[in-house]
Amino acid sequence: MKKAKKQKKIARKIEKAKKVLRYYDAAQSSNYHKVIRGGGNSGDSVTHGAVKNLRSWSRYLDENHDLTIGIHDNLVNRIVGAGLTIEPIVKRKNGKLWEQVNDQLRDLWLEFWRRPEVTGEVPGNEVERLLVRSWLRDGEVLTNHVMGTGPAIQHSSRVPYSIELLEADYLPMDLNGTGANGNPANIVHGVEKNAWGRPLGYHLYKEHPGNTLVPFSQTTFDTKRVSADRITHLKFVRRLRQTRGVPIIHGIINRMDDIKDYSESERIKARVNAAFTTAIKRNSDYTGEVDENGNIPFEMQSGIIFDGLRVGEELQSVGTDTPNPNLGPFISEMMRAAASGTGTSYSSISKHYDGTYSAQRQELVEAREGYKKLLNFFKGVQMEPTWNNFIDMVVTARLFVMPAGITLQQLYTSVDMRGPGVDWIDPKKESEAAVIDVENGFKSRHQVIRERNGNPRLVDTELAADTFGDQTNSDEQGNESSDGINKQLDDVKKLMDAYGVGVRAGAITPQEDDENYFRALARIPGTSKPVDDAWESDGGTRRPITLKSGEAFEDEQRDIADDDQDETENDEAA
Repeated sequence: MKKAKKQKKIARKIEKAKKVLRYYDAAQSSNYHKVIRGGGNSGDSVTHGAVKNLRSWSRYLDENHDLTIGIHDNLVNRIVGAGLTIEPIVKRKNGKLWEQVNDQLRDLWLEFWRRPEVTGEVPGNEVERLLVRSWLRDGEVLTNHVMGTGPAIQHSSRVPYSIELLEADYLPMDLNGTGANGNPANIVHGVEKNAWGRPLGYHLYKEHPGNTLVPFSQTTFDTKRVSADRITHLKFVRRLRQTRGVPIIHGIINRMDDIKDYSESERIKARVNAAFTTAIKRNSDYTGEVDENGNIPFEMQSGIIFDGLRVGEELQSVGTDTPNPNLGPFISEMMRAAASGTGTSYSSISKHYDGTYSAQRQELVEAREGYKKLLNFFKGVQMEPTWNNFIDMVVTARLFVMPAGITLQQLYTSVDMRGPGVDWIDPKKESEAAVIDVENGFKSRHQVIRERNGNPRLVDTELAADTFGDQTNSDEQGNESSDGINKQLDDVKKLMDAYGVGVRAGAITPQEDDENYFRALARIPGTSKPVDDAWESDGGTRRPITLKSGEAFEDEQRDIADDDQDETENDEAA
């Protein structure tokens, strides 16, 4: 009895072991399965001996391989395009945009961003493109935020703030926490950290270590410590707590290098084959004279008609299989894999714009999320700290006086940053979709305008100037005729009358937007500050008298009657 129970127990263990093996066959090596590569090393351990080589390969391909250049160009164009659209969106207490404040901040930002870099050579939009390219090509890039005034720095605008762009080479990979030479023991790849892994400082070379134009000296590899609150470290990582970044093409470097070599080989082969003309084939019947090497001397040139064949000779063309008909499909498949490995759009990096609308749309939707992820990371890590420092400096330098009730934190967050506009495959369908979104309340007009890199305020101003333009009658010189102007005024009057009826009926509650709309429609100046203050004191809305309580309505009617009676008595006395 005991023996039978023991056998059943053993059988259950064996069955359990078989299930475990079935679950983890992928972890076992066999004749049909490669030995598992990799290991349990940390992200820093893996990158320690690899980052420099990866960076060098990535730069080499970006300098010498057209397809790799195209991948990096595509990423830069899709993430920042010609430059991000930076729009301040500070609001009043009633939720309305504070136009005067936003205009002032926008003008100061444009002045600063015209030449924000310490050398004064690179405009802001190109700074963004260089940052993104260096980030994704090299795996990382650093920005030193230089704030304040001093004899050693000359800012390019009234804003006492500039940024210094530093390539990844300035941050030494081999500077680690050994505690030697007086360096702290908590340094990883040049970055000083606390116990939680938070950066405290960056130990940077004083000069670029690869600058061969500067004579080598004992101070070439000297470092200086820069506080982490002055440095932005933009890096591309795949592992948690990875200190240094890797190029975005790290997984396809071998593939891209092979494509480069294969394409060059096919190109050289085509050139060599193109240099061949014909060959003379001889059989056993040949009896002609030959030189000491067994060859018949003769000359050939372009366009020659050769008629000097002898008995036993035959003129034969040299066969060629170039261009290789399989080269194009092969490169296309390799580029599909490259697109998958970098999160880019195959059509964009290969320049093959074929397929149905649905197929192109699906590819665009899938690729857009990858670009959007990188854009959000760039905004959060690079551009938002830059905007915050800009706000601090314009306030400190008294270039911008903060209105009452507005805090620095509100100014930090009251900014809209947008990348390139949404791609259009079919403009008509895209526009119709935007109209449907706005009509159904899924998006606002201003949101759609910003998504297409427009300025909502400028668009509204221009639309107001164009109001009823299609109904305007003009003479031959393009001047509006009196009939056209009268037609416009009649249309505005009808609309205002209908609005007034709705207000008096209690169906419409007047609000500040209504006044701005009708002013623009009638082409009269916008509201002045006293009018804005009056709207703000009323909370941005005014209740129609028919929506008041019954008691308040009766009191108001008595006041109106008393005023009429007083006016009548005054007229009679006069």
